[in-house]
Amino acid sequence: MSFLKCIPLLSVTILWLIYTVLGWLSAAATSRWQVWSLAACAIVLLALAFTAPSSLVRTALASILRSDARAFVAVVVIAFAAVLALTWLRYFAHLLVVLAAGALARLELQAAEYGEWPAFAVLAIASLSGFSSGLLLYTRLRPLLAS
Repeated sequence: MSFLKCIPLLSVTILWLIYTVLGWLSAAATSRWQVWSLAACAIVLLALAFTAPSSLVRTALASILRSDARAFVAVVVIAFAAVLALTWLRYFAHLLVVLAAGALARLELQAAEYGEWPAFAVLAIASLSGFSSGLLLYTRLRPLLAS
């Protein structure tokens, strides 16, 4: 019970609501379950990335920027990503909102002194349940709203 007592409900609820909207938008965009499964895998990977130890991230960034050629390639890739972000600003804004909600929930879980795996479990469960709730709400309510 102590695990559930100190969960930061506001930030986890915001995360859940944002993923519910993302699920609704995904269901509106496509009805293919393969796309939804791919999105669910990306959600789990994003939750894992938020809970990765900082030493792992630091090591990965240091290995990328070890030489001048790798640093140049990294700058070119970042510039290309910036052009894509500006081109598809609507989708990029959705991505930024998802990242901000995940970061907020992770910081609140860290302040509540959650470890890496319990924080991953909370983030993954809240994110996946919100995404699946959005999918379910769209598929069940859309016929009612259309008539």
